[in-house]
Amino acid sequence: MGDRVHEMALESWYRNILGMITAWWTEFINWFSHLGTGVIEPYCSSMFLTDSDILGTIDTCWTDFINWLSRPVWWITFTVVMGIIMVLGFGPFGIVLGSLAAGFQSFMYGGFTPAGGIFATLTSMAMLGTLMPAALVIAVLIATLVAWTW
Repeated sequence: MGDRVHEMALESWYRNILGMITAWWTEFINWFSHLGTGVIEPYCSSMFLTDSDILGTIDTCWTDFINWLSRPVWWITFTVVMGIIMVLGFGPFGIVLGSLAAGFQSFMYGGFTPAGGIFATLTSMAMLGTLMPAALVIAVLIATLVAWTW
């Protein structure tokens, strides 16, 4: 008897969670509906959920999203942008010898790099390890915009 009560309580809990996810997803989609029908729907073929098909819909949306990301133009753009950022020469130990950043620093500043400038900020970010996460976000945004308009 106790096991059955426990199973019923667990099933009720799962239904509540599923209902909350369904409500959240519907609100999420409704919030983006003002962007127009051509923005979200091409990447997610079934937009509105019921409790019975939530996993199938999430799986469909995820598959559509992965297919969209697997387009070569996205990966090529992402790789080029990340390559450009890494070639600049801001490394974890400072400016990389012989890099574009080293040449720029030598030509523009000589022995004096002003504190608080963009060059000093990029050097600091690279040495603190915060430049590459920022570069990753920038590369993803640029690649997404290029792939979306391609």
